[in-house]
Amino acid sequence: MLKPKILVVDDQLGIVSFLYDFFTPKNYEVLQATSGRKALQLVKKESPAVVLLDIKLGWGKDGMQVLEEIKGVAPETRVIMMTSIADEEVIEKAFNLGADDYVVKPFSLSYLEKVVMLKILDLQIRNLGKGGNGTPSERNI
Repeated sequence: MLKPKILVVDDQLGIVSFLYDFFTPKNYEVLQATSGRKALQLVKKESPAVVLLDIKLGWGKDGMQVLEEIKGVAPETRVIMMTSIADEEVIEKAFNLGADDYVVKPFSLSYLEKVVMLKILDLQIRNLGKGGNGTPSERNI
């Protein structure tokens, strides 16, 4: 069975590396991006099951723009927003743009791991109902 793919997107390399080090030993293939442009390239090329996406990405596109574009090219990909912004309007906007969950920093790693596992299980269950036609996203879950 293939390892589920997770894409971690944050402009802070320390967070990306930290989450890579956390999820890799737990049998996930962890992809990394520090910009929205790189994240979109990886989504198109690698079809990750889950994207952990920061809202504040620094240069270029912000996380909300990247979220919208990810959902445009890979609507089945589960996107979990990670941010220090706990504003109700921002949270509502993220969900309206297609976010599948919203985790406020600082977060518990065990909680984040459970959220990721639930999103992957949800994808696997949905793919069972489709009869498993072998699409790239199904192979990478």
